[in-house]
Formats: sequence, C-alpha cells, structure tokens
Amino acid sequence: MWVFVAILQVQLLTCAVLGLHEGTAMVGVDCDGSLMTRTHGHGDWREADDSCCVKAVAILPDEDQTLLGLGLDGCLYTKRSPRVGSGWDGPIEGTCADLQDVIVMPDDRIVGVTPAKKMVVRDDLTTDSEWEHVEGSYSCVAIAAYPDGRILGVTSEGVLKERPGVQGEWSWDRISGASNMDAIALSIQPDGTVFGIGSEDNGLHVLQDDLKWGPMLDNSYCVKNAVSPQNLGGNY
Repeated sequence: MWVFVAILQVQLLTCAVLGLHEGTAMVGVDCDGSLMTRTHGHGDWREADDSCCVKAVAILPDEDQTLLGLGLDGCLYTKRSPRVGSGWDGPIEGTCADLQDVIVMPDDRIVGVTPAKKMVVRDDLTTDSEWEHVEGSYSCVAIAAYPDGRILGVTSEGVLKERPGVQGEWSWDRISGASNMDAIALSIQPDGTVFGIGSEDNGLHVLQDDLKWGPMLDNSYCVKNAVSPQNLGGNY
C-alpha cells in the first residue's frame, strides 16, 4: 500500500514539474530575453529558471505544452517547462531564419514574422518541413492567432489588422482603431481576449470593447513578448 502511494506521489510530482504549471496563464519574455510567468491578470511576473535568451515564445500543442522559443540567432528551441532547470534544447535543425516573432496556429502549423514584415510558415519542427513565404502577408510586425484560426496583426504604426488565417488578405474594417497605443507584440487568450504589449511601458494592455487599448495591467512590465496558455483571471 505504501509503495503504491509513494509511486502515485512521484507521478503527480512529475506531472507538476514537467509541462506548464496548472495555474500558469501567461508566459512572457522579459526585456533581457528570459521567460516570466504569471497566474493572474493582477498578479506578479515570476522569473523562470534557465530560460535566457529568446526573442519570442509560443506553446506547442503536445500534452506537456512544450515551450517554443525564438532564439536571438533566429533558430527555434524547445523547453519542457519554465520551472525545469534544463535550459533550452536546440537549436532545432532546419529552423533557423531571420525572424522577429513566432506563433503556433490552432492547426499546429508554425508561423513566423520576418523583419521585412512578411509571414513565413512551416508544418512542423521536423527536417522534412521548411519555411515557406506566405503570399500577400506583408504588413505586420507581430501577430497572434485566435482560437478559430484567424490571425491578428499589428503594424509598426500600431494599427491592428485581421486575416482569415495563414492564407488570405489583411483587413482592418472590423477592427479599425486601437491606434491609441503602439503595440510591439500581441497575445490572445483561449477565450479570445486580446492583450497587447506597449512600446513605451513594455506592459500588458487589454483590447477593450471600443477597440481601444486599456491601461497597463498591474505589475505587468517589463516584457516584450507573451503567449497565453490559459485565461487570466480578473476584471480588466
């Protein structure tokens, strides 16, 4: 009996250590390139272990919610958890490119943004896949994906645009506005709430119903990129 209990405790501990912590609602990249996590909209950032240095972070659709990092060298890396002191694994062969942002789509494809404001896409992280340029994607400096596969982008002037997916055209008819703040990065929660990171304060702002950015969330600076595996609690 005691042996069974001990094994069960070890299994539960392993599940808690590997992958994202159950309460982790957002993973951010701080201004120095290390990862930060937070569990609540009005909580504090918590520094992750052995996580330097990346430009952007996304989450892979595996059971452990493995972190996908865009290294300073433009290559992709993986990390099992913010709390495991193993550092980043990589670079992953065949993934190096001149990128400034990266996201994972609901259909598991990986999309990057180049400094030339163009999107590139690949099916997965295997050597059988490679980056391909997306026609008609020029415009945005950072992107995020809605749960339904639509893509939200922000231009260097702070203007928000949408497209129906990786393929398609940019449109700003439905979301004109939001130019009251220059966002340098975007993050969309599973419930569709849109967060932007301000260029002046490097803090989190919520896109409100009037399509204007709200005030900076408490204790949400200093980050330059973020991804939301779960919904942040609190009133924004």
